[in-house]
Amino acid sequence: MHPIAEPDPSTLPPLYAPERMLPPYRYVPGLLPHPSADPEGHSYGHPEPDIDHFAPEFWRSDVEYLHGVDLFNRRYYWEAHEAWERVWHGCDKARTQGLFIQGLIQLSAALLKWHLGAERGVLLLFEGARTKTAPARNEFPHGYMGIALASWWEEVEACYSHLIATPGPVAGMRLPVIRLEELSKD
Repeated sequence: MHPIAEPDPSTLPPLYAPERMLPPYRYVPGLLPHPSADPEGHSYGHPEPDIDHFAPEFWRSDVEYLHGVDLFNRRYYWEAHEAWERVWHGCDKARTQGLFIQGLIQLSAALLKWHLGAERGVLLLFEGARTKTAPARNEFPHGYMGIALASWWEEVEACYSHLIATPGPVAGMRLPVIRLEELSKD
């Protein structure tokens, strides 16, 4: 088992929540201290932020959602999962937004499972992500919560095909990145 490799910074968008610090390491179960349960963990003893629910059209104001995107893009998959889970708890889980956020959580978990070499976990979590994001992709293919879903999901599907054919991380491998529409737009 090895740490998750840092992505090439030239392939990434800028941070969407620059006021939130990135953790000092990417958590990998069995390799590094659990972030919140282990006294050596990067988030141990830090209280979780209080999350106000934001309607999907106000995603630009949802710092926890934006921080989850930053974590995901920089391959902090466990940490992205945790950030988005806090957002998900504030959503109606049966509606499009709740399902979409849950799909992002599952996609992040699938990429962590791939890093760990857990092929069955990758398959199950990716299928879950595909199912959970489908309502948003069908209703809003050109954009939902800042993501151009049709083109982004094509990138995710291409990556997934490559992941299934490549058991385990390969140096320089391109993994999905979320590029949000301009934050300055209304």
